[in-house]
Formats: sequence, structure tokens, C-alpha cells
Amino acid sequence: CGLGGADIEAHPWRLLERDLRVTGSWSRWGGHVQVRVGTR
Repeated sequence: CGLGGADIEAHPWRLLERDLRVTGSWSRWGGHVQVRVGTR
């Protein structure tokens, strides 16, 4: 909540994507659950 709260436009996972070489990503439940896998 500290990163995204209730703002549906916040996309807090993008903070991770800046520092990761993303090798996989998944979205579930209409985008409410976001998973990113990668190396830093």
C-alpha cells in the first residue's frame, strides 16, 4: 500500500522493472496481482 495504495494507475511493479532484467511476468485477477521474475 505504501507504494501503490488504492491508486490503480500507480503500477508499483515498474519500480522493480527499472532495476531488473525481467525474465518473466504474470498478471492475475484483473491486474490486482502482479508477479515479476528477473535478475538484478
